[in-house]
Amino acid sequence: MVRDQDTERLREMVAEECADYKKRLLQQPVDVLWDSCHEILFYTSVAEYFREKKDIRKHYVKRLLCERKPIYAMWKVYLKYEDLVFQTWEEIDVILERMTALAGGTKEEGIGQWILNKS
Repeated sequence: MVRDQDTERLREMVAEECADYKKRLLQQPVDVLWDSCHEILFYTSVAEYFREKKDIRKHYVKRLLCERKPIYAMWKVYLKYEDLVFQTWEEIDVILERMTALAGGTKEEGIGQWILNKS
């Protein structure tokens, strides 16, 4: 399967964001790490999704390329909606679908900013 440039760019963004997140976390005290376990699992699951999944939908890619920190934007959506889970790729697809639906006409701002404006 041939990967397109946008998908590759997104994969690189996600890998970089995940590496930066890990670096920041490792500088934190143990109690902060402990309190961050759920978020760490989220970042790890989403990073695996983008690293391994071969058929990421184009509208997800377009949506996430609007974000400076795609995983963080997904995390904010996950926290906002209690019905979302992330243990499987299908469940991560649901988060991405929700993000895409929420984005509406705010492509320039990104979902993170959109959520802040709606809260």
